[in-house]
Amino acid sequence: MPSQDNTEQTSFSFRVRVADNAKVKEEKFIVVDSQKLPKSIDELFKLGKAKLNLKKKVLALYNGKSGQVIESDSIIQKLFNDFTTAKRKQLQEEQLIGSTGLGSKPSDDLFFVFSTNLKQTFQGKITQPVESSDNNTTTSSSSVEKTPEVVVLIKDSWLDDGAIKQLQDTARTLKCVRRATGQPDLHPGKTFPVGAAISTVDYIYPPLVGNDIGCGMSLYQTNLTSDRGLKQLEKWVKQLNGLERGGISGDESRPVLDVERKFFGLDSSEDLLSATSTNSENVDFELHEATTEFIEKYLTYFDVDLGQLQEVTPNLESEEGVTSPPKSENKALEFAIRQLGTVGGGNHFAELQIVEKICNEKIFEEELKLSKDACFLMVHSGSRSLGDHILGEHEDKFGNSGLLFDSDDAKHYMKCHDNACRWAKANRALIARKFLTCINGNGKMILDICHNNVVEKQVENERVFIHRKGAAPTDAGYFCIPGSRGSFSYLVRGREEDIESQIRCNFSAAHGAGRKWKRSKSVGMAAKENVQSFTVTDLGSHVICEDKNLLFEEQPAAYKDIDAVISDLVHFGVVEVVAIMRPLITYKMRNCCH
Repeated sequence: MPSQDNTEQTSFSFRVRVADNAKVKEEKFIVVDSQKLPKSIDELFKLGKAKLNLKKKVLALYNGKSGQVIESDSIIQKLFNDFTTAKRKQLQEEQLIGSTGLGSKPSDDLFFVFSTNLKQTFQGKITQPVESSDNNTTTSSSSVEKTPEVVVLIKDSWLDDGAIKQLQDTARTLKCVRRATGQPDLHPGKTFPVGAAISTVDYIYPPLVGNDIGCGMSLYQTNLTSDRGLKQLEKWVKQLNGLERGGISGDESRPVLDVERKFFGLDSSEDLLSATSTNSENVDFELHEATTEFIEKYLTYFDVDLGQLQEVTPNLESEEGVTSPPKSENKALEFAIRQLGTVGGGNHFAELQIVEKICNEKIFEEELKLSKDACFLMVHSGSRSLGDHILGEHEDKFGNSGLLFDSDDAKHYMKCHDNACRWAKANRALIARKFLTCINGNGKMILDICHNNVVEKQVENERVFIHRKGAAPTDAGYFCIPGSRGSFSYLVRGREEDIESQIRCNFSAAHGAGRKWKRSKSVGMAAKENVQSFTVTDLGSHVICEDKNLLFEEQPAAYKDIDAVISDLVHFGVVEVVAIMRPLITYKMRNCCH
């Protein structure tokens, strides 16, 4: 039997499996000499590209067994060194060195997957857990040693198997994931799941937040009574308009929301509710000179940095429907004038509600000081095309890859992200103002939260980054969970006192009912139905949506049962229900601006 020293000096060849991520099942083999191991990603790129006949530039490399992205030469060196060391030992024990059997079996060989498309995630089958590595000195050793925990908070809610797979793939393929939590409204997204909260260590992943950065919910108590709302329902439906386009009513002389009181020199929201209103029956939202100053006040109040936004604001030339001349030389301000105060498409809306049931009177009446006889306004919208532009900037450069939290790129993204979140909050406030202006009302902000964002948090003595994509924060007090347009919505409280449950849920909850049908299926299922049947719901509420496809896409049947979603959240100790809200008017889109 050869000595150990001679064994270590003996050269042998072995097979390495390679595949194109776009055709991952079509594996090929390259032969590598144990004395001439690849020492870098670039060397392996050259070998794989030639064997697979790849025409485009190779942009990413995956461990074909774990699905882990390989981002440093040290990982390549470790994989090959570990493999050849184990192979030498095996061959020595079997006395096969210099003889036959030098090719590894497919079950124990190395496997690398090459990708030429950064927007496409790992397409292979994961057969082993992600291995830890010390490839980056900035990454803490603890961040790569733990296997990610996958949690699904579903007991009664409808569940799509595709969403579970996306959640599991996210946990296993992205670097430094601590916990991936699927909420009861979990459903598949384009690449990553929606209705999910993903916590990571050291890395920030912009694609996990998505393109509508800062999207969230706000709730306002109005000075309009529920009795009045029921009596004037149809009249208000006719009066409501203009939430599809930028601009305001032209009546900047009075406050409509409590957040505006500083603009008008008022001392309190009580002054606001008694402020004199003008008759707004025929409001016409336009772009005019006074708009510029008013929009700038809004952005300033919400701490939006217009100077920083100049760098990432989309070109107005690329925005549909922009025909009138600019009102400001500041590109970021001009963009805000055009888009701030607009609902947008998809599942966004502004909805007037009344109280159906109070579940915790002490919180509702004493702590929040809300009135059971008032009308409430819920607004769901985000940063519009601003967030899309910010994500696009990241994807063009990095694809779905993450950013080390202390890198310049991560700091740049977070600066844009935080600004977009503030912009989105200002957007929801202006939507509320425009809505209430149409029906001659005022409003006091009760809450405003983001359910598309990433935040830093200390959890079990460790700094993590919680990425929320369609997940409301449970550590920010109270928040709303809306159902579909034909069902109730819920005012809830995150159960911060149950720390074990909060850690498992990633300090997050469902942000809504969650889709059950794809949009194409929703349109197909409703094609033979009468449009009018979708504009008045089973609860008697009215829906303003003059885009037929959007009306069909957002039909109640396309969503999960909100009652089951809430039941699951209560079951897992995530939230406590404070009140149940009934819809009166759901505003989505008028034809004039579609």
